[in-house]
Amino acid sequence: MLKADLSILLKYAAARRTRIWALIVAGAIGMFAFSADMLLTAGAAPGTDEEETPITPEISVDLDSLYSAKASEDETADSSYVEILEPRHTIEGHVSWYGGRFHGRKTANGERFDMNKMTAAHKKLPFNTIVRVVDTRTGKAVLVRINDRGPYIRGRVLDLSREAASRLGMKGRGTTSGRLEMFNDEERTLQVGDEEHVLRFVTFDRDVNGAKPNGWSVMVIEAESFDEAVKTHNGLTDEYDKVFLTRVIENGDTLWRVSVGLYDEDRLSRGLHLELVENYTDAVVIQFQDGFPEIPALSNDVAVEELSEGESIASSPLKKSESE
Repeated sequence: MLKADLSILLKYAAARRTRIWALIVAGAIGMFAFSADMLLTAGAAPGTDEEETPITPEISVDLDSLYSAKASEDETADSSYVEILEPRHTIEGHVSWYGGRFHGRKTANGERFDMNKMTAAHKKLPFNTIVRVVDTRTGKAVLVRINDRGPYIRGRVLDLSREAASRLGMKGRGTTSGRLEMFNDEERTLQVGDEEHVLRFVTFDRDVNGAKPNGWSVMVIEAESFDEAVKTHNGLTDEYDKVFLTRVIENGDTLWRVSVGLYDEDRLSRGLHLELVENYTDAVVIQFQDGFPEIPALSNDVAVEELSEGESIASSPLKKSESE
C-alpha cells in the first residue's frame, strides 16, 4: 500500500515539474518578444508613429500627340483655299490613243510625234490648246496639249498619245468614254514702275481641275515647255496632295509654273521650301492670289529696278533668284 502511494506521488511530481518547465520556457519567449518590441519602439521618433515615404507619380508626356494636336490646330486655322472652276466648253465622245506606228512622224503642226509626251490629236481645236480629258467611266483625268489632227473614225473625239492613255488608265482598253474640258484664261494687270503688264493665266490643281488657289506656295520650276512642266507636275502629284500647274502668257510669250503646297502664312511655306530646294535649286516662295502665282519680291522697288529693259515680268522672278 505504501509502495503504491509513493509511485503515485512520484508521477505527480514529474508531471508538475514538466508544467513548471513549460511555464518557464513560455515566460522566456514572452520576455524575448517584449524586449525586441521595446528596441524597435526606441528606434522610432519619440511620440510619433513611423510614416510611409510619399510616392511621386511619374508624369508621361506624349510628344507625338502634342505635335499632332499642333498640326491639327494649324490645319483647322488655315485660311488658304482653292476655288474649283467650271470649264467654258466641253465635248463628249469616245477617246482613243495612238503610239508606236506614228512615233517620230511629223504631226499636223510640224512637230515630231513623241508617244511619250502628253499630247493629243483633235479635228478642229486650235494647236496648243490645253485640254483636260476625263475618263467618264473612272473619273480619272489628264492634261494634254493639242498638236495633231484626228481621229478620223466616226464617234471618236480625241486621240491621245500612249503616255497620256497610260496615265488616264485606258491604254489596255483601247478606247473609253470621255469628256474634253477647256478653261478660260483669267487676266491680271501688274503695275511695274510706270508700265502696266497685262498677263493672261490659267491654273490647274493636282487633279488638273481648273482652279483658283489662294495662299502661300513654293514654285519649283518655271519652263517654256508644256511637256517639261506637266511631267514635273505629274511626278509631284505622286508625293504631294497640293500641286499646281499655271500657264502665264504675256505678249505672246508663254511660261509654265509648277508649285507645291498651299498655306495661309509665309512662314509655313518656308519649311516646305527647305525640303524642295534640295531637288529644285531654283525653288522660290510665292503667293497665289485668285489663281495667279505672284512672287513677293516683285513688289520690292529694288527688284523692279533690276528688271532689264524689255524683260518680261512673267519670266523675271526666277531669273532673279538664279542670279542672287
